[in-house]
Amino acid sequence: MTALADALYAELHAAMEAAADPVRAKGVHAYFKEPVQTFGVAIPAMRAIVRPFANRLKREGTLDDAFALSELLLAGGNLEEGSGAETVMHPFLRQLTPAHFDRFDRWVEWFNNWAVTDSVSCHVTGELVAAHPELAARLALWTTAAGRWRKRAACVTLVMPVRRKAVTPAAVFAVTTPLMADRDDMVQKGAGWVLRDLSVLYPAEVVEYLRGFPQAGRILVRYVLEKASPEVRAEFVKRR
Repeated sequence: MTALADALYAELHAAMEAAADPVRAKGVHAYFKEPVQTFGVAIPAMRAIVRPFANRLKREGTLDDAFALSELLLAGGNLEEGSGAETVMHPFLRQLTPAHFDRFDRWVEWFNNWAVTDSVSCHVTGELVAAHPELAARLALWTTAAGRWRKRAACVTLVMPVRRKAVTPAAVFAVTTPLMADRDDMVQKGAGWVLRDLSVLYPAEVVEYLRGFPQAGRILVRYVLEKASPEVRAEFVKRR
């Protein structure tokens, strides 16, 4: 950790506590299936709280300070603080190199809900992979994990690279294939999300790919076919 990161975290944490909404927190607990730690701060309000600290880091700190503050936010296990790591890292994304992938690999161990998983995977790790598409191959290793969040992160990390046309269908399929029969709804939604986005660019390839997995979960299939024609959706309804 760094002295600047420690000081900023103390201030940021105090600001989150001051903004806490116990009534909203109760609703958040009811919304998430898994237990979450939350201040009950809405996402736009959370970003408004975190952004000045990210801007201060940009002026006064370094990438190492941004890593250190993000890790303090993630390690605490709090929903809003963990999601705030995305905002902290945003000014430093262009400084990321393939050597930083190992660090993000370790960050996955702190993920404990879909919101933090998606925020960091999409907008931090995903931006690194979009800039360095060769890293997509390393995500396939994440699909062998026992935990649901690493498997979901493997898929969601590819969303931005897909949207930026930085990765091929083969690179995406290498990650989703081991997960097509997974019955965890969080994993199904992650795989379905990236395949749905891929289908915008490669509709025929994705439909043909999906035909090869009659065992795929209903949630996954529904996500993948969200943008498909009624005729294609009807085909998969009949098959099931």
